[in-house]
Amino acid sequence: MQLIPTINEQSFEEIKKKVALVENLVDFVQFDISDEKFTSHVTWNNPTDLLILNPYLNFEIHLMVESPEKIIEDWLKIPNVKRVIVHLETINEESFNQIFSLTNKYQKQLGLAIESKTPWEALVPYVNKIDFVQVLAVSAGPAGQVFEFSNLEKIKNIKKNYPHLIVEVDGGVNNETAPLIKIAGADIINSSSYLFSDLTKVEEKVKFLEKI
Repeated sequence: MQLIPTINEQSFEEIKKKVALVENLVDFVQFDISDEKFTSHVTWNNPTDLLILNPYLNFEIHLMVESPEKIIEDWLKIPNVKRVIVHLETINEESFNQIFSLTNKYQKQLGLAIESKTPWEALVPYVNKIDFVQVLAVSAGPAGQVFEFSNLEKIKNIKKNYPHLIVEVDGGVNNETAPLIKIAGADIINSSSYLFSDLTKVEEKVKFLEKI
């Protein structure tokens, strides 16, 4: 499986430190962006800061915010941002069409995140317009939450009905849950707390997760 490390921080200084630990190990890094409205906390959220990071590293932006259509273009303008994720729970048909149009304009990949509490069938109206789906196996919010195992069945159902749709899994991914996630059919995993819990073992953990 492909691994995309997740960075969920309030400080850009902390973001730079974590990027430095993985930038030579992976092709993509994901940044969680929270607005304290859709989630219970707020993160760093300044798109232009990314311009000073490694120009050869690709970025994925996970917008855990209300009304993502209002801010998504600021992120799409950043050259290294290649993929953007918005939450199914924060959109309607009108806002999705606006987001879809913008991602096409900037030639970026669009993913829809779906929370544990949301049935997979809610994706059906959008599957033909998205590049991938992110199964959020925890509640939207801070890193460090426990994987909710009901999501394994959700992954299986999505893959059964849409075998060509790329499935990414975020939340509670570690050495124990990652093998189960792969068996369920996921293509990509995100990891934050497990990956960065011991900064002396980041490279070791990256290699372990990528071999699963």
